[in-house]
Amino acid sequence: MLLRGCCPLILVLARTLWKSVPSDLLGPIDSGRLLVVSPVPGTVRRVSAATALQRNRFVLEHASEIAVGTLQPGGALATLLADFTSLPIRIFHELPPPPRDDYSLAHHRQRNQEP
Repeated sequence: MLLRGCCPLILVLARTLWKSVPSDLLGPIDSGRLLVVSPVPGTVRRVSAATALQRNRFVLEHASEIAVGTLQPGGALATLLADFTSLPIRIFHELPPPPRDDYSLAHHRQRNQEP
């Protein structure tokens, strides 16, 4: 969706760069509107929680401000953002905290079932 616009974009991968660039990215790359980078070693072929964390940390270390669409309190991104208190951070939607144990989860599901 962002590729349809005209703003410059940076795509940060949580895996190594592709051997061949996906065809839908060629136009924006060739026009200088899209930069694709990867902060992970060249041997990483699949995204994992560890490489996603490495990618997110890379983005935060190079950002001047952060906008987060949805944030789960206590989640990996929320935990990571706590290390970057000097950045202006805008959170557009914060989810309720997850249930703490099996009882809470069962109770939460019962309460939120459709009649």
